[in-house]
Amino acid sequence: MYEVDFHKYLVKEALEQLSISIKFAKRNHFKIISLIVGYGSSSESHKIKTSFLTILEEMVLKKEIKAYLKGEDFDIFNINYQNFKYKELLKREAKYNKGVIYVVL
Repeated sequence: MYEVDFHKYLVKEALEQLSISIKFAKRNHFKIISLIVGYGSSSESHKIKTSFLTILEEMVLKKEIKAYLKGEDFDIFNINYQNFKYKELLKREAKYNKGVIYVVL
């Protein structure tokens, strides 16, 4: 799993880095990228996470990524996790974490 920490970025920079990070991970044959965005302890973290979720949804629709799962949904009782097709890829390396988004490439 490739991991990128976005805590130090402002929204515009984070969005640019997201694109770069996904391209890098694909080019280097990673199957999962872990986006560390924080869980809203600052307004910037919340803006970054919200922006990422919007972009990732668009990327799924365009088939640029396979799927994504918010860290807070990584729970066997969560309906989003139950319906997530790529659970097996995440089981070894992911965990419940409100400040992370897991992306399947």
